[in-house]
Amino acid sequence: MLAPRFHLPLAERRLAPPELLHVQGRRNGDVRAIHEQEQEHAAEQDGNDPAKIRALERACRDALFPKTRQRLLAATFGQPERWWYMSELAQELKTSPSSLQRELKQLVRSGILQQRPEGKRIYFRISDNQ
Repeated sequence: MLAPRFHLPLAERRLAPPELLHVQGRRNGDVRAIHEQEQEHAAEQDGNDPAKIRALERACRDALFPKTRQRLLAATFGQPERWWYMSELAQELKTSPSSLQRELKQLVRSGILQQRPEGKRIYFRISDNQ
């Protein structure tokens, strides 16, 4: 007598490697284990590996936002009520004030940051409409 065959649903067959499409004489627990292996295999084939996704996100972030801007946004969004003087930001980010000038100007112009003059100093923080 032939052993029964368990077939995977059609939608899942495209994800399965050929050797796992037909499972002969297996119990349901075995089929589930093989199905989980198939899903892991499909995730790897589709590029859904978490490490690869994180690397891709990091590459996109680096391409869209220079490192200085990333760190500047992290500092200002981390303390949204705080008004930062440029030299305070530079000290916090371990960079020179001159390297922040262009980034601050662009972020103010785009409305992400707001600035407030106080005497000769100009302070920055996250815009109220954010």
